[in-house]
Amino acid sequence: MSSTFYGLEIAKSGIFASQSALNLTGHNIANANTVGYTRQRLVLVNREPGVGTMHINEVTHALSGAGVSVTGIEQVRDVFLDRQYRAEYSQQQMWDARADALAYVEGLFNETDETGLTQQITAFFNSLQVLQRNPESKEYRTNVQQNAQNMVDTFKQIASQLIDKAGEMDDAVNVTVTQVNDIARNIADLDVQIARFELSGDAANDLRDQRNVLIDNLSALGETTTQEDASGHLTVYFAGEALVTHDTCRQLVATKDKTSSLRASEPDQYSVTWADTGDDVVTSVGKLRAYQDMRDGNSDSVQGVPYYLHELDALAAGIASAFNDQHEKGFTLPDDSNGNTSVNGVDFFDETVPVNASNFALSAAVRSSVFNIAAAGATVTSTTRGDADNALKLYEMQNTPIAGLGTIESYYTSMTASMGLEISHTNQMRDAETVLTDNISNLRTSVSGVSMDEEMANLVRFQHAYSASARVITTIDEALDTLINKTGVVGR
Repeated sequence: MSSTFYGLEIAKSGIFASQSALNLTGHNIANANTVGYTRQRLVLVNREPGVGTMHINEVTHALSGAGVSVTGIEQVRDVFLDRQYRAEYSQQQMWDARADALAYVEGLFNETDETGLTQQITAFFNSLQVLQRNPESKEYRTNVQQNAQNMVDTFKQIASQLIDKAGEMDDAVNVTVTQVNDIARNIADLDVQIARFELSGDAANDLRDQRNVLIDNLSALGETTTQEDASGHLTVYFAGEALVTHDTCRQLVATKDKTSSLRASEPDQYSVTWADTGDDVVTSVGKLRAYQDMRDGNSDSVQGVPYYLHELDALAAGIASAFNDQHEKGFTLPDDSNGNTSVNGVDFFDETVPVNASNFALSAAVRSSVFNIAAAGATVTSTTRGDADNALKLYEMQNTPIAGLGTIESYYTSMTASMGLEISHTNQMRDAETVLTDNISNLRTSVSGVSMDEEMANLVRFQHAYSASARVITTIDEALDTLINKTGVVGR
């Protein structure tokens, strides 16, 4: 009889195991579209044969096993793929943020627009050529003045928008620091919850999924790696230093104490340091790196907003200086607005302060009277009409090399070409990293994601296993009925 009841225990274990498997399959199906969910599977082990006293159990070397035991629920996850994904995701997010910022900068120098800088510079010099036809014409002089004003306004507008973009990048640095701190606190809280839950011996798989999603999000912001010890406590490293150690987390601090990389006159920018040590936080990848590079980059290798702003500053200063040098050699046209005197030594652009793209402006003399435009090559009197020799020389400056710059056209072409190469390189890197990240993500999904076809097949498989175990109990019940109620009964 003991062997018979032993069979009931085996069948019961099969029913319970199949029921647990069906429940887990339903859980997988329910979370098929949950972001970050990792497919789970039941860990089953066979029970060893039961061993009792010889007075109760039959002495035999053919004892069957005791059925099946559910030892836990495990996640189907590849740690190596997680590490690969986070490393590539950090790169992809860095290049993506850089590409977005550079696309905005490229739009500011849009040469297909009729109001672009090249068109404004060309219009200004063309108006000087027109002035040669009739240097006494107030209309032509006004045209020169207006086109010059349009040109300097375009310089100012582009400079202002570049400075605003650098400010956006600076604000993004501050926001990113807040995001890192929030994620760190949430990871630490989850690690504590996981440790408490798993004291019972069960795995906190769903909590671990939440923690993994946070780590993925953190990797978008900067270099992120993890390490789990034997007790299951997690250490998360950010920018090469421990950010979270089980239940404790360090904090990043953004402080407005960094001298602006744009100009000395601009307000300070955010520096990023560790709150406990004051050391700089230095990450080579992630959005934080991209925001800092675009805000601070001022070299051929790191072309950020300051790089293009300083290039624009150099062009504005070069035009103002060289143009003034030639303009001062010419003579103004006598008029009631300038005292009816023809003089030389008049500046066309304001150089009372060091010129940059933001303060590029016409001189007070030219703003006050168009007759102060020195178009003549010699003194103009009331009896002479005045020539346009200097206006011609001013027009020819469009193609005359400027010290340290070359010609205006060559300098601007070189600047925009360099921008184009940088944008092309950034887009290529972004696209390559996107493909690589997507491939690794697909590999992760193939391992950890829920396959509806597989889960439906599992439903059928576990249902059949459940029915088969139930059938074993029915068979044993029938055997017991025969043994108890029919053994020894003599038919009448």
